Amino acid sequence: MARKPTRPVVTGGFDSGALNNIVQSVALIGAGIWAVYTFIYQSEIAPSLAPPTVTLSSTLENTGHRGDMTAIRCTLTRSNGGQSAVRVEALTYNAIGIKEHFLPSDDTNPRFDLSRPDGDTVNLARYYAEPERQEVILKIAKLFAGAVSEGVVSELNPGESVTRDILFYADRSKFDRIRLKVRLVYAKTSDPGVPLALETDSEGMMNAVETPGCLKSGAQCGSVFSVDYVTELSLWD
Repeated sequence: MARKPTRPVVTGGFDSGALNNIVQSVALIGAGIWAVYTFIYQSEIAPSLAPPTVTLSSTLENTGHRGDMTAIRCTLTRSNGGQSAVRVEALTYNAIGIKEHFLPSDDTNPRFDLSRPDGDTVNLARYYAEPERQEVILKIAKLFAGAVSEGVVSELNPGESVTRDILFYADRSKFDRIRLKVRLVYAKTSDPGVPLALETDSEGMMNAVETPGCLKSGAQCGSVFSVDYVTELSLWD
């Protein structure tokens, strides 16, 4: 008897090995995309979104006398502790001479023994009262590029610090101590500049303030930040 020809058997469905290869390939591609995104995010995107961080520190040192005049050295350090480069837009120094109000030896400050102090802050001494006089004796201010169109460029990269000294003088016959207030105004270097101007406030101190320059010109301006530091020095020998 003649045999009937056999037909090839066709099976349906997917090859499990091929499917596994596809899954592994997709996983590898996804991991590679995630790694690239994470690297770009950490190196570029995150620093661009993080707020800039600048710190100030200053010291005052009595460096000598000529008569009643005292020479004072201020050492100021500004540091960029953030992840983005910053542009210094303004730096101001205001020195205030303070003459204390010492009471006669038999007198005491009547407010010292109040059972309920005024306000939410207490700063009282038994044998002297509020200062007799406070006077601004020094103003130093500088606007940099970004604040003014023709200004000097001053920038700080992440992790960078810059230290500068200034020397000024105070009359120890008029004052008992000096208070120095320093303010630094800054912005990200990637942001547009913000027009600033110098003006004297009601206390006689020089400050850098924003101007309506952006609104008038129709240009886009960035954001500025500021940091302050206060140091005091006795003029007594």
